[in-house]
Amino acid sequence: MALHIELTGHVSVREGALLMPNAAMAGVLGRMILVRLSVAAGPIARDTLIDALWDEHIPDSVESVLNATCSRLRKGLTEIGLDGKKILTSNHGSVEIRWPAGTRIDILSAVHAIEDAEDAVQKQDLQVALRRATSAYVVSQRDVLPGIDRKWIDEIRDRQKDVLVRSLGVLADVWHQIGDMRASLGMAKELLLVSPYSQQALQKVVRAFCCLGDVTSAHVVMKSYEDRVQNDLGVVDFQALEDWFIGSLPDMLNASIDFSESESKVTTKKETFYSITRTRQERLVFPPGWKWSVDIGPSVATAFCEMTHVGRVVSGQFDVLDASGEITSYGPGDAFHIVPIHDMWVVGEHELVTDGW
Repeated sequence: MALHIELTGHVSVREGALLMPNAAMAGVLGRMILVRLSVAAGPIARDTLIDALWDEHIPDSVESVLNATCSRLRKGLTEIGLDGKKILTSNHGSVEIRWPAGTRIDILSAVHAIEDAEDAVQKQDLQVALRRATSAYVVSQRDVLPGIDRKWIDEIRDRQKDVLVRSLGVLADVWHQIGDMRASLGMAKELLLVSPYSQQALQKVVRAFCCLGDVTSAHVVMKSYEDRVQNDLGVVDFQALEDWFIGSLPDMLNASIDFSESESKVTTKKETFYSITRTRQERLVFPPGWKWSVDIGPSVATAFCEMTHVGRVVSGQFDVLDASGEITSYGPGDAFHIVPIHDMWVVGEHELVTDGW
């Protein structure tokens, strides 16, 4: 089984079904050590690590505290079948973490995922692009050591934001190429929230609105963008943006999708992602036996889904396991609003069809 290291959100070390106990993490200090050493390219001098952990508030007993914390981490790694002494080493005044070959570290995996997604877009391999960009998106949304302020943590957060921006851009473009303008609009709007001064983000939002036939909303979001950029950045010339809009409007309107067709007249696309078939009317079709933790979880290296889902069950049934361990069942006609941190699976021998997700 591959070793999974999650440095975002709640720091965790998982070897197969074995999860390193919280107590073995040695509190906030232990988690900071795991994050700092896991993203390092090699060994770090003890003095450098001490500065990273305590900043300007180094205790008198810093050496003994650092030694004790590392000892607890080694013990915790050993408890899940790893060789803690070989993984977390301290030699010649330096400290290093050497994870076994094949270890998946979420932050690093997200960078590789978005690079793969961007390469797949160039090759027009939309399935790979969507899958890999989604993996990067899920990880990049989570904060690193929330509540702790350090320069080196801010640098990691900046890299996380870069992955988030890139993944949202890819997702907006890929959904556009697939023909799902509502999904493209959702990704583009989130991108504009993350990068409020980005003209590219604005253009993706405008494009999606126009392709949906909603030119009024496209005008509104453009005016809001121009006001924001003028008030915050002092920019007053938007002629190039206006020229782009006028020049692109006919093509964007020609790409609009008629969502007024009855479901019986809609041809379901056969481009399938994670075994889910998305129709042009926002119908999501989950095959019998589909389960999030089996069909998506391994590819994004998380045990639970961390997104919110809203919609209604058209046909079929599914169960949701939430963070408290409670299972909720949904059937035909039921509306659902599923909060992050959950698993879900299709119940019975029939496919699940929903009108949103």
